[in-house]
Amino acid sequence: MKHRVFLCIFLFSLGLQLLFAAPQMWQNELAIRQGMNINWTQTTAANPDGSMIIVWSDTRFGERDLWAQKVDCEGNFLWNCGNPLLITSGSNLQINPIIIPTTDNCLVIAWISTYYPSEDPVLAQKINQNGEAL
Repeated sequence: MKHRVFLCIFLFSLGLQLLFAAPQMWQNELAIRQGMNINWTQTTAANPDGSMIIVWSDTRFGERDLWAQKVDCEGNFLWNCGNPLLITSGSNLQINPIIIPTTDNCLVIAWISTYYPSEDPVLAQKINQNGEAL
């Protein structure tokens, strides 16, 4: 019984040491999304270099538009001089985005555009790792 207690304490202590020894990349929180009514839909995709792409919808210009930003592993914005990249806008709601990495190191962002005349189509935009529409 003594050995089990000792082993449990040792493993717990080792776990705490590993937890606190892990490198901390970001020093502060990072505000990604701005505007009103921003908490509807968002998605992310991780890249092998530790960066990530975040896609979301918000209403900074009145309509629910789709935006994206790439953030490196240290929390720096990489696209559009730190400003989010506008993926699509319009009088329709742009919602439920997903982001899919492609085999050619690009990304496809797909979403639903509501209030279309006949139905709610699924739309998509391919972008490269620099945030350029293809």
